[in-house]
Amino acid sequence: MLKPKGMIKITAVAPKRYQSLIIEKLYSQKVLHIIEHSKSMGLDIGKPLQHSAILSETLVKIRSLLSYFKGKEFQQNAKDAKNTNAKDAKIKSENVVYEFKTKELHEEIIKLHEQIASEIKDYKDIEQEIKRRKIIASKAHTLKNLELDLELIGQYESLYHYIGYIESKEELTSSLKSVTQRMHVKISRVDGKHIISVFIDKEYKDKVYPVLEKHKFQSIDFSDLQNESQKDKDFEKLDLNKIQEKTIQFENKKEKLQQKLISVSKKHIHYLEHAEKFVVRELEKAEAPLKFASTEETFIVSGWVPEDKLERTLTSLQKITKDKIYIEIKKPGHHDNIPIQFNNPKPVKPFEFLMELFSIPKYTEIDPTFFMFLTFPLFFGFMLGDFGYGLITLIVFLLMKKFMPQFKAFFNILIFSSIATIFFGLIFGEFFGYEELAGFAIPHLLSRSKQIMDLLTLSLIIGAIHITLGLLIGFYNELMHHGFVKAFMEKISWILLEVAVIIGYFANVWAGVVVGAIAIILLGIGEGVKGLIEIPSIFSNILSYARLMALGVASVKLAEVINHYAGQMFASGTMGIVFGVILLIIGHVINIALGIMGPFLHSLRLHYVEFFTKFYSGGGTSYSPFGREAD
Repeated sequence: MLKPKGMIKITAVAPKRYQSLIIEKLYSQKVLHIIEHSKSMGLDIGKPLQHSAILSETLVKIRSLLSYFKGKEFQQNAKDAKNTNAKDAKIKSENVVYEFKTKELHEEIIKLHEQIASEIKDYKDIEQEIKRRKIIASKAHTLKNLELDLELIGQYESLYHYIGYIESKEELTSSLKSVTQRMHVKISRVDGKHIISVFIDKEYKDKVYPVLEKHKFQSIDFSDLQNESQKDKDFEKLDLNKIQEKTIQFENKKEKLQQKLISVSKKHIHYLEHAEKFVVRELEKAEAPLKFASTEETFIVSGWVPEDKLERTLTSLQKITKDKIYIEIKKPGHHDNIPIQFNNPKPVKPFEFLMELFSIPKYTEIDPTFFMFLTFPLFFGFMLGDFGYGLITLIVFLLMKKFMPQFKAFFNILIFSSIATIFFGLIFGEFFGYEELAGFAIPHLLSRSKQIMDLLTLSLIIGAIHITLGLLIGFYNELMHHGFVKAFMEKISWILLEVAVIIGYFANVWAGVVVGAIAIILLGIGEGVKGLIEIPSIFSNILSYARLMALGVASVKLAEVINHYAGQMFASGTMGIVFGVILLIIGHVINIALGIMGPFLHSLRLHYVEFFTKFYSGGGTSYSPFGREAD
């Protein structure tokens, strides 16, 4: 339960003529965690199989098509398209069993990509043309509203013009006229924005601009409209109806091409998805030799195999090579980077997520996941500690787990934590912050609202027990790898320090001093100056568990405040009852949200910072067998 599955290192040497067969067998078994070879080890790195280049090109083409068909814009268009048989077609496609061959698939994908890519390019070109025409048409619409012809905005020897957007038109005309009376000003409103045109003598242009700038003037560039007018007389004449008619023609053409692409997508997307999975698998096999060592005639592959899968792996490799393979078996050494495969029972497995969030254990360490399973929900429940809150969060997390199955492990952790919250809610006798309902006191063992010092004492006792548990696990780790003496001096000396404080406080001060002195001497021998410097940390770590009390009291006090003000509103009449109910709902929702975030983060901290530092370093490598990731 607490140790990862046993691993055995194997090194296989075989003739290159068996390389493809061995790769295929190892891939299908999904047991070998390959150790990548590097040239620093003295031998060359292997070369990928011959068809890897074809597979790489095929994969690029497939993903290029899928990226378009699965793109947000295309998917929305596909949803909007009317096709009554779409669902049946999808089911039919999904039930097809595809059989692929690398060369034939490559040829099919290249042909399909050329055909579809050409149509996609045409579609995008039309789309860009429509956007371009709409921008130019908008500028034509602006000139039309300003009652200006396109030829009027050319270059003049004595005249200068400003045309653009302004933020407001208040007092703008009078301000401009104060510069010079010799000007033509027209202000119009287009698409909810103010547009202005100003024609003046060139000598006043530098004086007029600061006035416009005060009104946040933004000039409009008509060069694209002028260029378009040379090709299309409708733009020259600012004939908005004909411009719109031609734009609609482009949009109809786009619509037809869009429907064709949607139809092509429905026909090919499931084929492409299956083809992608096939090519990814084949490419992983083809590129596997890049992780091998290689000579002219042989190849060498090294890796880790779970102990219970070793015999089957060796037998299969010997069989397919007709015993023309040499396999060296080696048990893991202390300095080997051995991959980790978690070995926890089903209820504990969700908490592996919290380990991966921090760092997975090394092979030589005890896996702390089981201890996280025991204590994380308890800390969370202790801090939230309200029966009503626990029920609400339990229902919410059960629903979220159903609708977001990809986060199943995370919600399972929160479900356990909600159950612990309900448990502590019964101990504290709390229901949405109330300690009595309808005049009857809720039975409880400890009142968080009134027995704050007792709650603090309990929190520190929990901290001392948790820290001591971490030291005992650390003792076991050191005992297994460095012997009893080193383990005793490095870990038990800290426990003796805790015992010294307890003896000094509850029994005899001098006896506590003697035990403490012994603990400090052992600690100095075991961990040196570093250990002596860190002596205060053991007590600060324990004090850190006071947050169990602090967050719990903060939560219940906030609930009491919400209930108090809601109660006052209830006493003020009908409207008071309405607002009181609203206050209760909003207030408790906020308190629950805070009660989820705070306890979750602080429970993590108590484990990662206070608990793990007593025995755990992490930094392990996750077991990733060849062939598993592509599935």
